[in-house]
Amino acid sequence: MKKIYFLAILGIASLFTSCSNKVDFGEQYKKIVYIVNSKDALYYAQHDATNASKGNISVYTTGSELPNQDIRVSYKVDEKALDSFNQKEYGDRSELYFSLIPKELYSFETADVTIKKGEPYGCLNFTINTLALLPNKVYILPITIYEAQGAEISENLHTILYVIQIRNIYAGNYISSCTINGTAKGDFNKKITAASSKKILLPLANKSNMSSSSTLDYNTDYYQITINDDNTLLLEPYLQSIIHQDTETQSYYDSEERIFYIYYNMEDKYGDYISIKEILKAI
Repeated sequence: MKKIYFLAILGIASLFTSCSNKVDFGEQYKKIVYIVNSKDALYYAQHDATNASKGNISVYTTGSELPNQDIRVSYKVDEKALDSFNQKEYGDRSELYFSLIPKELYSFETADVTIKKGEPYGCLNFTINTLALLPNKVYILPITIYEAQGAEISENLHTILYVIQIRNIYAGNYISSCTINGTAKGDFNKKITAASSKKILLPLANKSNMSSSSTLDYNTDYYQITINDDNTLLLEPYLQSIIHQDTETQSYYDSEERIFYIYYNMEDKYGDYISIKEILKAI
């Protein structure tokens, strides 16, 4: 009986001893590399107007363990990816196409992206001469990763359309007074985003008075404005939004008071026009 009791105690002790030892199962998941912020393809990056503005993208790797060796990732400037996006979003409206940044206006720091041993990601750094960009265009640097040593490439997160937004004097917070179909809707806060030195993005009127907990969708809820040299405004659709510039009243910008006077028509889902008058004053 004593012998059986001793063996039972020994067995229990062995069990606790084995449970306390760590077991190394090794890598549990595939090493898959992907570009950060590439889920929605378009990635907006703010740049100053200078001949050597710095930018970068990050390439991460998945897995239950950090890499045990360097992963070298090959990339390319993918003009076809930009062409495909423009065709899908705009079709025949070529005047709205994003522009490919000219080769001579950017340079990469390295010929590939290296995710170093023991690190989860690597960076691709580049320099852009934003001073040479035309003010009435929105430029994109389209980058695709297509090969990785010792890892797979994500099928859905391997291309990014890096949108170069030039910080300008128009971007910032405004108080908007909006009238829709002749009815005043009150005042509310609105944010203008820079797209280039002379182009901005503005939320649609019917999306501007949403609560702070709501979010705007770049694909449907914005339109774009070009500020001409004489401070008149050119209003255009942006991605899937449908607007029409008012043909009777000219929109313009008062540079001394920093006030936008905007007139346009917005289409509802039935194709009917909604008349918009909006005055935005910088805060």
